[in-house]
Amino acid sequence: MVSTHLVEDVGAACAEVALMNKRKIIFHGTPEELIARGGDRGVGDAPLERGYTAVIQAARA
Repeated sequence: MVSTHLVEDVGAACAEVALMNKRKIIFHGTPEELIARGGDRGVGDAPLERGYTAVIQAARA
């Protein structure tokens, strides 16, 4: 298990990703699936960062 705010490290080190918000898992899948969630909705310079922000924004909406 790895806990980090450096989203791009996840893609290099992990085969699966789980994102939590307010003690709930809001995403569980591969780094590639997280990248796909980003599309044009996420904010950030890197694909995983865009996926991360898209998932977090959707959870907080």
